[in-house]
Amino acid sequence: IVGRLGSIDPYIRWETELLGVTAEWRVSHLTSPAFDAMLRDILVPLTNGGTVCVPPPEVRIDPNGLLQWLDEQRISLVHCVPSVFRGLVGAAAGGDRRLEALRCVATSGEKLPPADAARWFKRYGDRIRLLNLYGPSETTMTKTYHFVTPDDAVGESIPIGTALPGTEVLLLDARRQPCPEGTVGEIHLRTPHRTLGYHNLPDATREAFVPNPLGDDPDDIVYRTGDFGRLLPSGVLQYVGRKDD
Repeated sequence: IVGRLGSIDPYIRWETELLGVTAEWRVSHLTSPAFDAMLRDILVPLTNGGTVCVPPPEVRIDPNGLLQWLDEQRISLVHCVPSVFRGLVGAAAGGDRRLEALRCVATSGEKLPPADAARWFKRYGDRIRLLNLYGPSETTMTKTYHFVTPDDAVGESIPIGTALPGTEVLLLDARRQPCPEGTVGEIHLRTPHRTLGYHNLPDATREAFVPNPLGDDPDDIVYRTGDFGRLLPSGVLQYVGRKDD
């Protein structure tokens, strides 16, 4: 995927403001360098004078060891996939780690199961914020977000929320027309921070990055995510599944 110079900066500024990141924050670096999400592990703390904290390799794959490390290193913010979060939830349920310094866990990259969120709230209440992020690498990291509540944890799925500033979410049916509230459609993302497509794969790029079907400007490009969702009565977006599931 070919990124754009400058597309990372708006996200880093947005997350900094959303969470109130300062120079005192210590952020864990758990994400593989193969994914663009690793940039937030590094740039969110460093651009604010904070600290990037990297666990030993053996700790990354041990939920109990990782929970202990987060506690002892006084980590303020964790970005992780829901499968890693599930391990932390299991370790926390059977231990006494209070994670006094932890302010937020931000999950992305997979569907966040409500049962895991429910177990987290049972252990820590709402003292540590749980943030559900959504956005493919093709549009440069996160494009929607939702602070998870205990009420969300008893629903059928955790919402992926509302769009970041400058991003528009289009839910379109098979005829590329807008879906009514509650109807499942394919998620299309319209953002000035999208990538330029797939390196040396022009056909794949043209298939995924298409002119906005709701307009007549051929340069108004949206990204077809292949993900399906629906708009809830509350106005937030719910992820349903993948086109290729």
